Amino acid sequence: MHRYTLYSPLEFYLHDKPAEEATGEYWGDDFFGDAYRLDPQDALEYKDAIELHVRRDVDYLDRTRGLAEFLDGSLEEKVQSIFPIIVEHDGQLWCAAKITTGEELTPDEFAELISWYNGQLSDGWGEGIEQREVPLGNGLELYIVPWTPDDDFFVDNEAGFRHRLGYSEAAEMEAAKAVRWIDPAEKRSVLEQIRQAKSEQADQPAQPDNTRNPKKKAPEL
Repeated sequence: MHRYTLYSPLEFYLHDKPAEEATGEYWGDDFFGDAYRLDPQDALEYKDAIELHVRRDVDYLDRTRGLAEFLDGSLEEKVQSIFPIIVEHDGQLWCAAKITTGEELTPDEFAELISWYNGQLSDGWGEGIEQREVPLGNGLELYIVPWTPDDDFFVDNEAGFRHRLGYSEAAEMEAAKAVRWIDPAEKRSVLEQIRQAKSEQADQPAQPDNTRNPKKKAPEL
């Protein structure tokens, strides 16, 4: 099994729904305009809500394959799963696609995968998630936009992303510790092993516990 990660930037837009509905501005032509754009660093305040929102959205995908269920051709056979998650690096939030494959991808296949994933962010999964609000309470709604047509948008592999952020080796190790992710299929396999072990343990006859009432030794003369 081989693992890859693709990183891409996110944009965030914050709306006060009751106030905007009162003025008729809610879902207007400028809904994703600069007036509502939230600085990526400021979005950290809502990190927990954003992570939960993306996890719930991904739950609607195939539980084993994620976005990989929409692949075709040779990539469909090689790529086992693709699950987008939210990660924090360099003081802001990013989208990270966690990818597992049965075989190592060739450079051409990897380039094809990046192109396909870019399309998913712009027209597929990404187009859907940007239309689903993150409720923050008191009428506030946050919208996540995982793709833009801007020239500074990118989809980086791990090496390219580290280089872009200017990570040192020490920073890379700390960042790796901060990102905890288990492939859903692997997680289920581990849980099944645990359940099997518990089942086998329950089937075994109980062993006498000789530690609670140890026999007293005769005093030495």
